[in-house]
Amino acid sequence: MARRSTKHKGIIVLIIVIVLALLIYGLIPTILNTSPSAMKDNNSYYLAGKITNDVTVNGQSAFTLNDNGKSITVLYNGTASVNSFVLVHGTYQNGLLGGYIDNSSVTPWLYSIS
Repeated sequence: MARRSTKHKGIIVLIIVIVLALLIYGLIPTILNTSPSAMKDNNSYYLAGKITNDVTVNGQSAFTLNDNGKSITVLYNGTASVNSFVLVHGTYQNGLLGGYIDNSSVTPWLYSIS
C-alpha cells in the first residue's frame, strides 16, 4: 500500500513541475519585454510579439514586430516568418524615419502569457 502512495505522489510532483515549467516559459516574454516607447538610443532590449510583415533581401530582413498594438521595425540578419511569435534581443537605434531594433537574435516562441 505504501508503494502505491509513493508512486501517486511522484506522479503529482511530476505534473506540478511540468505545469510550473510551462507557466514560466509562457511568462518569460512578458517579463523581459520592453515597450518601444520606453526605449533609449543605443541600449539593448528584449521585445516579444508577432511578426506582421517582412521584407527579406539576400538573407537580410526588415520586419515589423507588433507587441500588443505597438509596432517597431526590427533589422535582422536572417529570414523571419510572418505571423510567428518571437522573442527579439537587440539594440534600439533612433533613425530619421523613427526608432528600430538592430537585432542580435530572434527566437521563435511557442506562446506567451500576458
